[in-house]
Amino acid sequence: MITRAARAGVASDAVRRLDWPLVLASAGLIFFGLLSLYSADTVSVGHSHFKRQLLWMVVAIPFCALFWFVDPRKLASFSKVLYALNLTLLVAVFFLGKEAKGSVRWIDLGPFQIQPSEIAKLFVILTLADVLIRFRDELPTIRGLLLSLLHVAIPFILVFKQPDLGTSIVFVCIWFGMSLVAGQRKRYLLGCFIVGLGAFALLWNSGFIRDYQKARVEALFSGDDYHSRMARYSIGYGGVTGQGYLRGDMKASRLVPEQTTDFIFTVVAEEWGFIGSTLVVVGYAYFLWRVWLVAANASVRLYRYIAAGIYVVFAFHIVVNLLMVVGLLPVVGVPLPFFSRGGSALVLNFSMVALLLNLRAREKHLVF
Repeated sequence: MITRAARAGVASDAVRRLDWPLVLASAGLIFFGLLSLYSADTVSVGHSHFKRQLLWMVVAIPFCALFWFVDPRKLASFSKVLYALNLTLLVAVFFLGKEAKGSVRWIDLGPFQIQPSEIAKLFVILTLADVLIRFRDELPTIRGLLLSLLHVAIPFILVFKQPDLGTSIVFVCIWFGMSLVAGQRKRYLLGCFIVGLGAFALLWNSGFIRDYQKARVEALFSGDDYHSRMARYSIGYGGVTGQGYLRGDMKASRLVPEQTTDFIFTVVAEEWGFIGSTLVVVGYAYFLWRVWLVAANASVRLYRYIAAGIYVVFAFHIVVNLLMVVGLLPVVGVPLPFFSRGGSALVLNFSMVALLLNLRAREKHLVF
């Protein structure tokens, strides 16, 4: 029987071996994200979006516990089951999904709506890591390349058909980043990139790319995009020091669309100004650096591949969202981690941080 003193010692050891810089970086972003969401949600009755986000944080707790305590090697050993579950959820969207703004991405579960494409990101990371391990001897061959690419291609197609171009591109980036870390030949990856550009051009001219998606890309070069224009106005109103917390005029006028989701950074820029915006960007940069250290310092291949995949997801969302808000990329539905409203995305982000802490602790020989 384990004594109380022994349990206390294990708990103390677990706390001591935490990657505290990563914990604090994540906590800081979560805190300021909640502040921003509360401010952005002042235009709704009773801060309903903010309260729902707090509820989702409670929902995320058991998932965090799962990915913190369970050995990632156990998760990888069930990769085939996870992959089948992933495809089942993505297919279920087409039959049980709820349409919103021309897309079918959510499954309604009564009090909650889940977005399987968000969950799919972590499933793809875990299962692709297992594939790269199992076929590591064949990885430098065309067969190994195609096996790993096919593994990601199926969820990519299912998400692309929802349609959700932004999220589908994430899967391609996950495959590219994890394959690069796994040692795939760079000339193969370069060839895939060139073929991908050709395929995109073919899809653009064949009708697979929706008209509204084309319009967003074209608007980037013409400067005639309402979302981007309002976002830039909001950022400009912030000036150097900002208008002050809860005092954004553009926010109050509701001129910036999707300000609790895709464009929540405009709230930061308007109320905290250039100084506050810079501090948030620096916070994200530090967070990404700590995530990268988990991957770079991992001695176990599986851990390194999983951490690299998580890094790609966070980096993609942060960079694409911020560049989209300032008008340097087309408007796509990519949320800003820890800031944007969204239950499935929040659970995903929390789960990935918990998994990173798990990987880091095990590298320090922590036994659960």
